[in-house]
Amino acid sequence: MKLSVTFRHVETDPAVKEYIQEKVKKLEKYMMNPKEGHVVLSVEKFLHSAEMTMVGDGMTYISEGKDRDLYTAIDQMVERMDRQIREKRGKGKKMNLSQRRRKSKDMR
Repeated sequence: MKLSVTFRHVETDPAVKEYIQEKVKKLEKYMMNPKEGHVVLSVEKFLHSAEMTMVGDGMTYISEGKDRDLYTAIDQMVERMDRQIREKRGKGKKMNLSQRRRKSKDMR
């Protein structure tokens, strides 16, 4: 999956980028066909904000986390995204994941 990270009013930090990539990798296992993700990190006065948009499985997922600590805001964002993906996946879960993957490969 292609993941881009944008820093607004925050200095670019490779450690933060790696932290985000590690967290997003955990989300990918719940999606059949993740295409792309975009994370925007920003700060206003003392409040850090992390926004994420993911496209996959024919849907667009959006989540946001805000806190005084950047890492806590990222964790909130990932938790909310995880909840969204699991809810959507649970609604149409008549077949298990491997069966749906085989079916999607056959359609290609």
